[in-house]
Amino acid sequence: MKTQIAAICVAACPALAIAQTVAQADDQSQLQAPMNTAQTMPQTTPLTTPGLSPMPPSPPAYDALGVKGWDTPFPPASDTIFADMGGVRSALADHGIGIVGYSVNAGVYNFRNDKTPGASYNGKYPTYFTGSQGIFITYDASKIGLPGGQIQVLLQAFTNSRPDLNPPRSQGIGTLAYFQAFDNDQLEMKVGWLQLSNEFMGANIAGSFTSGTLGPQSALPVAAGFSFPGLTTPGFTFRYNGPNGFYDKVAVARSIPNQSYAESIDNNAFGLRLSYPNSGAVILDEVGVNQPSAPGHKSFWFRAGGIYNTTKYTNFETANQQTNYGLYALVDYQFWQPDAGSPGRGLYAGASINFTPPNRNLYTRYYEARLYGIGLFPGRPADLLSFVVSYNGLSRAGLAMAFPGQPTDHYSQSTSLAYSFRVARGVFIQPAIALVKNITITPHVPLAVNGYISVALMF
Repeated sequence: MKTQIAAICVAACPALAIAQTVAQADDQSQLQAPMNTAQTMPQTTPLTTPGLSPMPPSPPAYDALGVKGWDTPFPPASDTIFADMGGVRSALADHGIGIVGYSVNAGVYNFRNDKTPGASYNGKYPTYFTGSQGIFITYDASKIGLPGGQIQVLLQAFTNSRPDLNPPRSQGIGTLAYFQAFDNDQLEMKVGWLQLSNEFMGANIAGSFTSGTLGPQSALPVAAGFSFPGLTTPGFTFRYNGPNGFYDKVAVARSIPNQSYAESIDNNAFGLRLSYPNSGAVILDEVGVNQPSAPGHKSFWFRAGGIYNTTKYTNFETANQQTNYGLYALVDYQFWQPDAGSPGRGLYAGASINFTPPNRNLYTRYYEARLYGIGLFPGRPADLLSFVVSYNGLSRAGLAMAFPGQPTDHYSQSTSLAYSFRVARGVFIQPAIALVKNITITPHVPLAVNGYISVALMF
């Protein structure tokens, strides 16, 4: 059950607090695999959001060495604190080597000073609930005669002030993979140890790793088998890029284990374990249309996917063992583009829906509506303002198994407002405020007024 909590913990702040008391169920019933939020680690800055804002003209050569194959573009090294200080990145790029480091840290506090007896969650007291540090290293395989190829390595570590509520402190290999593009980038393949939450969905607000992390996100795909930061799994992906932004991306990988998150981390062999006895194969297929913004053309991105997991999960109603599955769909549309010279600036609206079967998943429904703007204020072209409303539905059968005889809340709802400041190159500070109803499963807690602060550094 802690694996589910981890999923939420790594996803987004308002959703995090909602899931904290699920940890209580871990000692009573290990209902299913982890529910990590799709991303505790950074993804991209608004400047690199797919179809949302333009890349700088004539980017330096070392920017082309960013990690390839994600659903959202990788953050450019030119927008990091060190950029090309001393010409180091340019010298490394001459040898095909790219390096980008990051540090993302966030805290939360419930301003209502809640004193509910027995309630334990992030923010009841000021809580440093997530810290993610890492370094990406890539190598351009064309240097060894493989045009379109790239070797990818991610070293990462996680920490927090409350490991009893959050994923365990850990370190290891986040990615160790080989990427290859074919046929003028129409076909893409990646094989190795992967974090599927980075490869699919593009769940962060505006696709931003550093600026889109303080908004609710669904953990259901992780509950259905997605690997995520902290639990990397071996597998491969294959993507077809068709005309007019159409694409189809599939993956076959080992599922995350159907056991507690802490146990999985303890036995994860620094991130490179090949198999677990309680972990089968997970198969994904995502189909979408991604049309980036351009002068006179507004951004549009629709994607929908299905997940099938051969790992066995307990049916809450019959106690039988069954395979698992999940479905998701997301859409984002730019409805206002004030400046054709900077087509990514403007206002966007989006929505998400996720489903997993309630007879074998504790979290079973997720709905999200979002409104966000990039570069809305003069002189602030990279700032991101977001307003997000989300709903998490829980399985009544799962609650009855996890909390027998106890009163429980069967849903949680969050409304959040966040603003990301690009303070300087590679430095992002994002405060947020969120109203969270049913922040714990049990006991019932009055409406929480959560304040969040996130600091993201790119090196």
